[in-house]
Amino acid sequence: MRNEKHAGGRDPEKACYLPGIPRATYMGYPFQIIQGGGDILMAYEYASANRVIQMGDIGIPPIDTWMGTSYGRWEGNTLVVTTLSQNGETWLDRAGNFVAPTTTVIERFTPMGPNHMDYSVTFEDPEIYTKPWTIKMPLYRRMEKNAQLLEFKCVPFAEMYLYGDLYDTLDAEAKKRLGIEK
Repeated sequence: MRNEKHAGGRDPEKACYLPGIPRATYMGYPFQIIQGGGDILMAYEYASANRVIQMGDIGIPPIDTWMGTSYGRWEGNTLVVTTLSQNGETWLDRAGNFVAPTTTVIERFTPMGPNHMDYSVTFEDPEIYTKPWTIKMPLYRRMEKNAQLLEFKCVPFAEMYLYGDLYDTLDAEAKKRLGIEK
């Protein structure tokens, strides 16, 4: 797969597939972190996705999945989460940058105050990248009264109906993959 013009037409998000890690965390939808019983649960509004972060090294996961297998540890007040074995179908963005099954994703969640945290993600995969690379951004707590995750009902290709004129820019191959043209 390569990053190319009109790659957005093949974005797995458009078909309501799980977004994978780290995309689920930095999408425009809220998520919730729940700690209890030793492990940590992250529940995402988008696609009602969730993942369990098992505290401690769990070894090599037996199968690849959309959200991968995550294990975590604490470094001071920073939660460090390593995710392995994503299925290779998830993207980082709408341009077609992807996460391969061999990519190790290392997230760092560092509280910076009561309402925001520093979020950094490092990608390691010697088969794809010449060296590890990192993205960083702040994440903010939802402050409205009674904030909660809402039920998410994804309608495949909803954007086609909302932004139909933009789909006119897609090439014939992309339209065929989307099911717009046969």
